[in-house]
Amino acid sequence: MGNMEEDPEYVVTCKRTTQLLNLESAVEFTGTVQVTEYMPKMDIIVQSSISEGQPLSVLEAFAAHRPVIATDVGCCRELIYGDSTDSLGIAGAVVPPMDFNSMAREILRLARDFELRFQMAEVGYERTKRNYTYEQFIDSYRNIYLQEGKAKWLV
Repeated sequence: MGNMEEDPEYVVTCKRTTQLLNLESAVEFTGTVQVTEYMPKMDIIVQSSISEGQPLSVLEAFAAHRPVIATDVGCCRELIYGDSTDSLGIAGAVVPPMDFNSMAREILRLARDFELRFQMAEVGYERTKRNYTYEQFIDSYRNIYLQEGKAKWLV
């Protein structure tokens, strides 16, 4: 799911990979979609990026009560395992980038265990509610500007 026009070469690589692995019938390239319509159809969200910052897809999955298996890029580790101030638990699994064997093992582990998926999904949802709301985003930027003394007009 997502924009396929942004990096056409990457899309071609992904499609060729599914052909090489004989996965055409198992993988669907949707392009840009209404995420809220697709999330309820899924049990696990897999994010296999080789480069990320803070992936919105992980937060969207958590907001939809879905566990995430993601590559260890950007802040995926922090989103899934929490940071040093977070004792909520684990909201999925993190695997090395391009390690399809580890990714497959984690997909199978979660696919076989409904209770684990449910527990991880609840952790992700709670983590998102506590740390990643729009209001918290705005407040954190406001605080940064105020600490720097550059935006007294924000008060």
